[in-house]
Amino acid sequence: MNSTKLQIESQLKLLSSQSGLDIDTPCQWVVENLNDPLLFFENLAIFVGRDAVLYIECLDIVPEASAFYFGQQSPHREIVARDLVFPIPIIYHLRFSPELVVGMKRLASKFSIDSLFSHIKCYKDKQIVFTFHDAFNGYLRIADNVSEVNVGKFCNALKCGYALEKTVPRDLQQLQKILSSLQGQQ
Repeated sequence: MNSTKLQIESQLKLLSSQSGLDIDTPCQWVVENLNDPLLFFENLAIFVGRDAVLYIECLDIVPEASAFYFGQQSPHREIVARDLVFPIPIIYHLRFSPELVVGMKRLASKFSIDSLFSHIKCYKDKQIVFTFHDAFNGYLRIADNVSEVNVGKFCNALKCGYALEKTVPRDLQQLQKILSSLQGQQ
């Protein structure tokens, strides 16, 4: 068996046995067609408040981003449901602040998003505020405890639509099924 397959199996075992913060509200705001990172970061404060933490999963990122993230690390960290299975991502927990917004806009104006991060989430008070899987290629999902007024202001500023949908919890059994399938191929 090759080492890559063993590493993937190891990560699947880990992720299928662990939980972490994820959107847990009954419904969520789903935002589509969000493709402007500069406007995204500029307007996040509409619904992301003080004491929030941006959680970033990344792989091969530019050194300038790594250095910036390192300087913005939050002392408050929670276990967050990880999206990347393999390769094992580098994870940063960043203090949400005006300085972070300025820095993220600067990085996003200089580099491609995939050279900055793969997935971005935000949490506050042990609750996920939003999750943006495959950021700027996927859907932004915002917990429904964020008011529709604020979601509407945010989406209006970014010229994108949104809808309220039922939250489908992460299925940890699905990871276990993938693991079983991989192990059956031995």
